[in-house]
Amino acid sequence: MLKPRVLMTLLLAMMGVAADLLLAVLLHWQDTETLYQENHLLELLQLAALAGCVLVFGLRARAGADRYARLQLGALALLSACMFYRESDFRWLLPEGSPAHAVAWVLLRSAFVLALPGVAWAFARCWLLDRQRFANFLNSGPGALLALAAVLLLGGVLLDKSVIRIAEPNRLFEELFELNAYGLMLIAGGSRGLGRPTSRRAQGSAGVPVGKPRHGLPLER
Repeated sequence: MLKPRVLMTLLLAMMGVAADLLLAVLLHWQDTETLYQENHLLELLQLAALAGCVLVFGLRARAGADRYARLQLGALALLSACMFYRESDFRWLLPEGSPAHAVAWVLLRSAFVLALPGVAWAFARCWLLDRQRFANFLNSGPGALLALAAVLLLGGVLLDKSVIRIAEPNRLFEELFELNAYGLMLIAGGSRGLGRPTSRRAQGSAGVPVGKPRHGLPLER
């Protein structure tokens, strides 16, 4: 069962997503097509959020206190980088019809899928290294936000493939689902509790206590 603090974090996040979708419903009846076209406002905001995720997760993985933290945060940084590449389109910088252009197109379509096995392996290693710590991560504010982000990304895929329909065009809601997901990932990445040892005293590289963690926000627990 989720902790009360985690439930509150999840509830607040869901309220934020619901508010965005309500705004989208209102905007749907206006001339808002330019908002969700390629390389326009919503996509630029997505790229900014993903760039923030790559930076935050990457820097925190590099400074990780132990192998578990480096694996977990590194996997999230890799996933964010692949999402960033998938959402961007830099092929216009390459000569059309060139081998580099063709490779860039293939990577654009497959980068995210190719990253999933590596991310799954990293999380499996985290579970094997410390099962209790991994369970605590799942039952934490950052874990709940990342889980909600995964659900939103799945919803975006279903909208993109027209498996489900909210309104025509689906594109506005698809882009909002993805923007909310990337925003939740960025918020989770900013939590000091992500990747932190579960014991009251943080462990050094040799397992020696190095000090007490500071008190934090509910999101960190």
